Amino acid sequence: MPVYNGEDFIEEALDSLLSQSYSDFEIVVVDNASTDSTPELVERYMARDDRIRLRRNETNLGAAANFNLAFDECDSPYFKWVAIDDPIGPDMLGSCISALEADPDAVLAYPGTAFINEQSELMYAFSQRVTMPDWSHDTVARGRQAFRAILEDGSTANVLVFGVMRSDLLRRARRMGSFFGADLPMMADVVLQGHVIEVPGLQVFLRRHEESSSTYERKPDPRSQQDFYDPSVSGRLRLHWNLRRRYASLLKVAVLAPVGPIGRAQLVIAYVGSVLDRVRWRVDYERRVRRGEKPHDPQWSAPGEPRPHWKDVVGQPQP
Repeated sequence: MPVYNGEDFIEEALDSLLSQSYSDFEIVVVDNASTDSTPELVERYMARDDRIRLRRNETNLGAAANFNLAFDECDSPYFKWVAIDDPIGPDMLGSCISALEADPDAVLAYPGTAFINEQSELMYAFSQRVTMPDWSHDTVARGRQAFRAILEDGSTANVLVFGVMRSDLLRRARRMGSFFGADLPMMADVVLQGHVIEVPGLQVFLRRHEESSSTYERKPDPRSQQDFYDPSVSGRLRLHWNLRRRYASLLKVAVLAPVGPIGRAQLVIAYVGSVLDRVRWRVDYERRVRRGEKPHDPQWSAPGEPRPHWKDVVGQPQP
């Protein structure tokens, strides 16, 4: 659990972890020099449950380095990153680990995912926005699916990165880079390492709020985005390059994929086609915004109906 100044939501996230039906796990909180009460809150939980451990950085290393440090602390066969904003349902770990144990060639299992607001109310299920692929067992075909899905909607990487992964296969993939959108190439590379399994039922709830990294900004400020990932980076050209670097990194994933020259060529072609589709979408999006037709996110609840708490929809099928 990498964290920086997470006092507003970390208790809900920890409570959801400690309520898991699967209990054989350790929670490692990697605190990135928080200036709020986060460390004290974690220490209170540590006094109640010896499965929780706290590592504190002396200085803020940026989200990317802290993300990688969290995995470096892992010595178990399975691993999951947990965002301090995001609670999970009680069967999340158990259902995903069971799926991985049933398929030794699987690298990743992820459940149904939904987005919630600051009040923990359901906004919409991810499936109302994007249809995930029916993941192929063929590596090249699965890589093509990953490029299309990730470039169609960057939130696809959010869904994948917060699944449960097989640690030895995850170590073969690239680490989180220190630039905006670095989870896109990382997860494309993870998908190439083994089978991917979608577990039915809503179990992961990604919180959207003003400070969350997944909150979409139409024109992200280079300095503020870079400070989140790695505050040590400076220089105007470097900052603007890092806003777009994910595309070059995705191409590198295709070029270096563990599939042989023909397979790599097929992945490069798939990548180029997906980027062109993304460009066409962006041009159309900007045109609609200028006309005042900015699309809205889907909604779980009908207009005028109250939004349910995430706990009230745990395990339900995605729409």
